[in-house]
Amino acid sequence: MKGHFDSEKADKELRKRYNIHFVDLLIQKGFKTYLFGGSLRDMVLGKEWKDADIRAWIPLPAKERDEKMEEILKEARIDIKAKIIFNEKFTIYRFLPEGSKSEGVIDFTVVTKQFEVIPDFTVNGLYFDIGAKELVDPHNALEDIEKGIISTVLPPEEQFTNESQMIFRAVKCACQFGFSIEEKTLEAMKKLSGLTEGILEVVANDKIPGMTEWFIGNIFRGLKYNPILFTQLWNDTGLTKIFIEFVCKRLNLQSSSEVVPESIFNNKRYDYEESLNIFISTVAKEIDNEDTENTFHKIIELFRLNLPSVYGDFVVDLSNIRFQK
Repeated sequence: MKGHFDSEKADKELRKRYNIHFVDLLIQKGFKTYLFGGSLRDMVLGKEWKDADIRAWIPLPAKERDEKMEEILKEARIDIKAKIIFNEKFTIYRFLPEGSKSEGVIDFTVVTKQFEVIPDFTVNGLYFDIGAKELVDPHNALEDIEKGIISTVLPPEEQFTNESQMIFRAVKCACQFGFSIEEKTLEAMKKLSGLTEGILEVVANDKIPGMTEWFIGNIFRGLKYNPILFTQLWNDTGLTKIFIEFVCKRLNLQSSSEVVPESIFNNKRYDYEESLNIFISTVAKEIDNEDTENTFHKIIELFRLNLPSVYGDFVVDLSNIRFQK
C-alpha cells in the first residue's frame, strides 16, 4: 500500500484544523456526515492534505433538505460565503467556521440520497464516516491509488460530457501525483476536449461566482506540480488548441497554433508563478508577435489570474505574475 489510513488520526487532524461543531450538531440530529474526496486520498498516500470536503446526507426533497441544512448551519452560527445549487441531487455551501486554524474554506455538500452523487475519479471516491470513524470505499479507490491510475467512476465519455471541467481535473491529478491516466479515460479526454470551451466561458464571465476560483485552480494547477507533463497532456488532448482558440476569439486575434512547444520547460523545479508566467507568455507569443506583453496581461485578466484568492483554490503571489520574454 502506498500509504496508511488511521481513522483516529484523521478525526483528530480534521478537528485540529477546523472547528467542526456543525458536524457534531448534524450527527447529534441523526444525519450521516462524511469527510470525502482528495483529503482522504492524500492521507492514504501519506501526503500533506489541504482542503476539507464534507458531505451530509439528509433524506428529504431538495427544497426541504436545503432549508433543513440552512436551519442547522444557522444554529451552528456558520457564516456561509457561497451557496451553489447544482441540481436537485446536491447543493454546495462554502464557508470557514469561526475558530478554524486552516485558511482554506470547507466545501460542504448536502445530498438527498447517500452516495448518489459520485466522485469524478475513483481515487477521489473514499468516504470517512465522521460519526462512526470508519473508512468507506464504494468505488475501489484504494486499489487505484495503489496502482497509481486516474480513471473515471462513470464511463469516461459520460463523465466528461456531464462535467467537462473534469478533463482539466484529470490533468491536474496526473501532474500532482505522478499517476498515469487510464487508456479509455485519456481517449475520451481527446475526443471531448472541445467541451471545455464552456468552462473557459464560465471562468471568463464569472458565471458561477462562488466556484470561479475552483475552476481556475483545476485548469492551471497542474503547472504547479509538473509543468512538463501539464504541457504534454494539454497538447496531446487538444486542450491547448481549445485554449488558444478561445483566447483568440475573446481578444479578436487570429492564430493557427494548436500546441505550445514542450521545450519551454526543462527538468528544473519551477515556482507556480514562474511556470504560469512561462506558459501564458508562450501562448501570448504564439498568437501575437507584435504586442505580446500586452496580450499576456489581457490573458491574465481574462482568466482572472490577477485577482487575490478568496477561497484558497488558486493561491499565487500576484506580485510575481509577469511576462517572460
